[in-house]
Amino acid sequence: MIAIQRKREGIMKELMLNCENSELLKKYMDIYPIDGITVNPKMVSRLKNLDFFDVVRTLRKTAGSKKLYVQVTSPIYEEILEEADLIRKAGGEETYVKIPANEIGIKAIKTLSARGYRTTATVVYSAGQGILALKAGASYVAPFYGPMLKAGIDAETEVRRMAVYRAASGCEGKILTAACRTFEQFGRAIAAGSDALTVDPGFLTQEMNVKPSIDILNDFICSWEETYGAGKKIIDMKSEVGSC
Repeated sequence: MIAIQRKREGIMKELMLNCENSELLKKYMDIYPIDGITVNPKMVSRLKNLDFFDVVRTLRKTAGSKKLYVQVTSPIYEEILEEADLIRKAGGEETYVKIPANEIGIKAIKTLSARGYRTTATVVYSAGQGILALKAGASYVAPFYGPMLKAGIDAETEVRRMAVYRAASGCEGKILTAACRTFEQFGRAIAAGSDALTVDPGFLTQEMNVKPSIDILNDFICSWEETYGAGKKIIDMKSEVGSC
């Protein structure tokens, strides 16, 4: 996923990636300026690795100092607190614990935030959920932009309302908009005041391989080769560079 972190002096882009596969994560970290990795229970289950903590430790090792977001599974307040502790033990104290933005989740976020945990309110579908999570001390709130639109919710307006609250309250929490399905949604989420955005690996690859862009590039190279020869590249001319 991509994140945008707002500062008073401007806007700084930050990229978050939805990725549970460490090998795929290595590939995308090598290509893109990724600043964080986020996973949810469904994503982790796809690995078929019954040792959940091994998954978390592997992701932390691969991510290094980058941000890591891992979600709890229990709907029970006391167990959420315990799972948060277990997640942090496996992923390190810098790990962000993702907690659903429902009543029990808000209570857990309030408690954990007071204890110094980094928390993310996830599966946010309304400004009310996001605002209450920010008020409870969440480090991030994650509105699900694409699914909100599919459910008939004006995602842009809801994100904008969260951003207005964040600015007016002066809270330190950020808006980490998730599940944008197109770059148009991506842009609208940014314009609405998102501090952060997340994308899937395939989404990045798709957007970096736009056919008109590839066609223009091929045209450039064809024209070059008409003059310099098929397969000839600048590096092949290094003996001709001479001295500056």
